[in-house]
Amino acid sequence: RQRKEDPNRFRNYELKKLGITLQTKDEQFVKQGRRCAICKTKTPNTKKRWFADHDHQTGKFRGVLCGKCNAVLGFANDSTETLKAAIQYLQKTGQ
Repeated sequence: RQRKEDPNRFRNYELKKLGITLQTKDEQFVKQGRRCAICKTKTPNTKKRWFADHDHQTGKFRGVLCGKCNAVLGFANDSTETLKAAIQYLQKTGQ
């Protein structure tokens, strides 16, 4: 007999590592107006899913992000200094 796979199994495992449940993530997403906490898009834009953002130092869940905003924070290593420098660069170059 073939076992029926839980479609949320991987998502639940990932969230468990953050110490939250899918319900907690969903509740936060509703509080955010079902939008990315940073750019406010309503489209997840990467892998057609929303990401549970967390502080990489503490592991604490911060909010729900689209894939692009999640990647920006990840590539910047959660560094406010790096992100401020990026803003200054864009302002200086007229973007």
